[in-house]
Amino acid sequence: MRRTLSIYQYLAPAVLAPLSLWLWLRETRGDVRLALAAWALPIVWAYVVPGIGTNVLKMWEFDTRLRLGRFRPHHGFVFGSATATIAWAVHGAPWFVLALLLAAINVAYDVVALRAGILHVYNQPWANGRSATVIALDYAPWFFGGFGAVYAIGIGAMERYGSEWFFVILAAALALPTGGYVVQSKIRHGHWGVHPVECGGHAAAVDSGGMAAALHILNWLLLIVSAIATTALLWLASHGAMFLAGVAFAAVNFLPFALMHEAVHGVASKKHNELFGILAACLFPTSFTLQQKAHLGHHLRNRTDSDLYDYYLPQQSRFVRNVWLYAGNLLGLYWFCIPLSNALYLLGTPLYRSRFFIERVAPKLGFGPHVRDIVELPVTRVWLEIAAAFGYQAAIWWAFDFRWQPWLLAHWLFALHWSALQYVDHAWSARDVADGAWDLRVPAPLRWLSLNYQLHRAHHTHPSAPWTQLPKLATHDGPSFWRIYASLWRRGVQPAPPMGAPAQTSLFAPAADQHA
Repeated sequence: MRRTLSIYQYLAPAVLAPLSLWLWLRETRGDVRLALAAWALPIVWAYVVPGIGTNVLKMWEFDTRLRLGRFRPHHGFVFGSATATIAWAVHGAPWFVLALLLAAINVAYDVVALRAGILHVYNQPWANGRSATVIALDYAPWFFGGFGAVYAIGIGAMERYGSEWFFVILAAALALPTGGYVVQSKIRHGHWGVHPVECGGHAAAVDSGGMAAALHILNWLLLIVSAIATTALLWLASHGAMFLAGVAFAAVNFLPFALMHEAVHGVASKKHNELFGILAACLFPTSFTLQQKAHLGHHLRNRTDSDLYDYYLPQQSRFVRNVWLYAGNLLGLYWFCIPLSNALYLLGTPLYRSRFFIERVAPKLGFGPHVRDIVELPVTRVWLEIAAAFGYQAAIWWAFDFRWQPWLLAHWLFALHWSALQYVDHAWSARDVADGAWDLRVPAPLRWLSLNYQLHRAHHTHPSAPWTQLPKLATHDGPSFWRIYASLWRRGVQPAPPMGAPAQTSLFAPAADQHA
């Protein structure tokens, strides 16, 4: 990888610098000043900010053959030419699209560069001995995402008011992302993040209270980013890239659900956990109070006769149970039941709370215990939370001109992901309330987007542990998500073993892989 990056740093700007300038000349229809302003802004920025960070503040260092002190002299063109090309590609999209793209791409690039040893960053996570990913996430979203936002808005401003605004926009691009970074560093680490942190030094010592506060701030930032990202992806799906944006939405939209899940267990935000949960629920959409009651009930009933989807009991119809499994969990209808049941509560509260619905309809749909719990909740509170969630969804639909076909496709793809994961992480596991779950193996990026949700056994045995602690609590020898998922399609529901029975690994694992 080091060799690949070493080649890239010379080859990419040699190709992309003239290409991006030509593309912007075409985009601006020959307006040379505007094209040069759009092309040069990221190049100049990438000389000033990293130049100060390396040779003045000594926070960063490049380990390349061609260097001026700690800085590589061609860095402005390495970053700037690629960024100008990306900006041209999404020109016309809302500003947050470029911000999110630059944040995601540059976080990934810096993680690879840190691991390859081409880049060194001496920030707080580095002093704490954290991974390259954590080191990059400490600064990269602020600098690159912040620059992307200013850059996109600045291009629009120069198109409207003239390229004379170039230096105002450059000043904003230099000041605003940097300001955001130093403020969050002060909040999270107790220092401004503008000097290298020594391993074992005073700045590296962060108490548990500070770490908890930093996590809660991070959760709020993730909630804001997820709201922007999911809206941007639905906009992209509605205006051209329907399938690709829909697939991305299916992965990214799990993040606000996972944040709501943190709030359900009271660990999302120290001071405003309930508000956090209500806002996260608006993105799902559902009532936070309703979701909390249903989910905590799941923890109490896990793997009991009233909380099984992979097995059927002697008195139950295998055919009906297979309909629940295939249609609900594997084909995504489980998620659609949530907004539909919320709509029923909103528009027909007496019907939802009626004995007919509680005793006859809900049990046949597999939600009997949950509905019995939900009808005990304060009606007005649940009603207002559902109204707020639906109001948020309607507002972004109107504001960003969504189309119903791409919207439905994106949400169905998300429903496939979400509905399957809700029970793949339990299927065939031990019939035990606490241990009846798996620590599933999935690609790390998916696990990050899900806030380690796949480490579900660790969560069920330590339900008050925040998502950042789950990797330390997990067994890391669980089955892969795809192996369990495929076995559910292949086998359907099976006769239920008695409560207390161990995991039925024979249903998904080859004989050679089964544990004694």
